[in-house]
Amino acid sequence: MKDRIMNTCLPLSYKYEYLKSYNDILITFKYSSFAMEESLRALEKSLSLDILKFNVYLNGIHNYLKRYGNFYNLEGEHYNWLKENSSILMFMNDFRAYDIVSELLKEKKFVYKVDDKFILRLKELFMFLNKYHKLPKQDDKFKFKDGSYMGKFISHNKKKIIFLKEANIYAYDIALYFEKMDLSFDDKLKETYEFLYFHHYLPSISSNEVLFTNGEVMGLWLGHNRNRLKNMNDFMAREIIKCLDKRKLSFYDKLDELYDKFVLDKDILFSNCSLSDGTLIKSFIRENKKRLSQISNDKAFQIIKALNGLSFEEKVKETYDYLIKNNSLPFKDSRVFFSDGTLMGVFLYDHFDKFSSDDIYTKSIICYLNKRRKRKLSFEEKIDEVYDYLIKNKCLPTNNKALFSNGEVIYYFISRNKDKLNLENFKEKAIYEYLESKKKLNFSEKIIELYDLLNESVLTNDSTFSDGVSVKGFLKDNKDRIYELKDNEIVSFIIQNAFKLSFDEKVIEAYNYIDINGIIPFQSNMDALFSDGTFIGYWLSNHKREIFLLTSVDVLILKEKLLEINPQYFDFKVKKL
Repeated sequence: MKDRIMNTCLPLSYKYEYLKSYNDILITFKYSSFAMEESLRALEKSLSLDILKFNVYLNGIHNYLKRYGNFYNLEGEHYNWLKENSSILMFMNDFRAYDIVSELLKEKKFVYKVDDKFILRLKELFMFLNKYHKLPKQDDKFKFKDGSYMGKFISHNKKKIIFLKEANIYAYDIALYFEKMDLSFDDKLKETYEFLYFHHYLPSISSNEVLFTNGEVMGLWLGHNRNRLKNMNDFMAREIIKCLDKRKLSFYDKLDELYDKFVLDKDILFSNCSLSDGTLIKSFIRENKKRLSQISNDKAFQIIKALNGLSFEEKVKETYDYLIKNNSLPFKDSRVFFSDGTLMGVFLYDHFDKFSSDDIYTKSIICYLNKRRKRKLSFEEKIDEVYDYLIKNKCLPTNNKALFSNGEVIYYFISRNKDKLNLENFKEKAIYEYLESKKKLNFSEKIIELYDLLNESVLTNDSTFSDGVSVKGFLKDNKDRIYELKDNEIVSFIIQNAFKLSFDEKVIEAYNYIDINGIIPFQSNMDALFSDGTFIGYWLSNHKREIFLLTSVDVLILKEKLLEINPQYFDFKVKKL
């Protein structure tokens, strides 16, 4: 029985529940073989039903794939099941699971490539966690057996490990550790304020000595979040900003912060952004350019290199290397950068007439650009490319980023030639029908479509109406107008399901969930959601202090229920107060 539970294809949380039940039966009916046999039979029946249910969904989704060849239009309960169980399918030795995962990888939908090397690293991390009861931080020197750093692997693969939580026992324990150690923005704000209250200063951005309780660097967090703290209406944030405003960063603190920003965004050096102490980046660079170029500091060297930029000859050489490697060159609007952070496409566009054929580099570049410029596409060839784009992406471009093979903009061609489409040609007819289906919806039509959408699934940031307009954007722009119609039954349903709950509403829903289930959910528990689709666990973690301090009737009832399940739930906060 135990082997069957472990070897079946179900989420680990299911298996642990069954194993716990199996163990309870063995203990409870230690001296009654008849009662034990009856209980084990009931447990096996329950397990068989869950396995049967799993296989019914698996068969249904595999049949859908065989019929349609992809999952672009899969929706409803089958889509939700596939999203929740795709990590399990990745580990199944089953041809149906293999076919499904292969297609999901092609479509780049909620799956990852997982090889033996990745699993071995998970096992090593699992053993490290069991031995030391913690995981390495990014700057630690602990290494895997293959020589790579554990901390860097964790920072790059955290989401992937959490995704694999229900499919792999190593990932399961590591993900639970993440949930235990993760701090929200509010948690970090509170810890920062408490540090300031007791020590009367705050660490600089270059200081690695002051850490949050989860091991992250407090100074770095302050540097990255100063503007957000400034805009908050919160007494803790105001006290932190007061402290930060009283001091100015040193030259090397500013250099560290500027380099961190530069790594994330190459254009930051030429922007109007500020450092965390309010110093304009442009001013700092202008006043310290000579000093930056003279000090022996790798960060300063990288910044000066980006400021000075590559010479014309160096850019030509890098362009030639790109051409040899990719057998193509980027267009003007392509996001392909030189090593100094400037755009290669813009350079080619601005300097085409300056190229000469004196050497092999420029000669090859000119030859390629001339060939691309001279190539004219016929109307029929463009229709073929537009149709291929439609089939591949299930949509047509709405901006100037998508290009034909000769560099012309697809969107301009479509907008100028819609009335010229021949409906007797199946490709042109398909394009025309798509364009007709994407005509702009009016407010009432969007309300009806939104009602149908909410009945079928939960809204995401990617949800759109049939005319391509973002649902979240529509709700944001029309919130007041929608609330004016709240007496309408359809609009009332939309308000209830599309807009975020208030604090008081979440207090009541959180209490109801905990009271019914008898547990305090982990932060990322997908089964513990408010009616607006957000995580109950995250909300509880982010609002621990408010729940502890507030005294309204509903909050007191929730607090009592939390302490009933976990008497130490507020211990950390009590200790710090």
